[in-house]
Amino acid sequence: MASAAWAAAKPHDAAIVAAGGTRSFAELHERANRLADILRRAGLEPGDGLAIICGNGPTFVEAYLAAMRIGLRLTPVNWRLAPAEAAYIVENCDARALIAEASSAEAGLACAPGPLRVRLMAGGAAEGFADYDPSLRAPRRTIRRPRSTEP
Repeated sequence: MASAAWAAAKPHDAAIVAAGGTRSFAELHERANRLADILRRAGLEPGDGLAIICGNGPTFVEAYLAAMRIGLRLTPVNWRLAPAEAAYIVENCDARALIAEASSAEAGLACAPGPLRVRLMAGGAAEGFADYDPSLRAPRRTIRRPRSTEP
């Protein structure tokens, strides 16, 4: 949880400066936590797969940090692949969630018919995908753990 330490120590300093946007350490940490919450609420558990089709930028780093928080296997898929090639990788990595960027929407859409529990599209809208940024801005829900029945 190095991002938590940096978010506490230098919350307003730039953690990422990229064409896809700029994130402070505090923003990066909060958005990764929100993404982790979305994935957990969808039923993803440690060892499950998360595929991501995007370039280098905030979306990739947020997905990486969220995957590490939950213990997911992260499979980065080259956004330059043909849609059928990207779909093959997503299908064969046993992904239960997919995050794609609008710039690679065609590849993301080719992957959509699989058994994915979560489909998020960053930077635009696509049929069958939730919009990434509004999903991360939604109010966080508390995940309640079952109480132990042992005395």
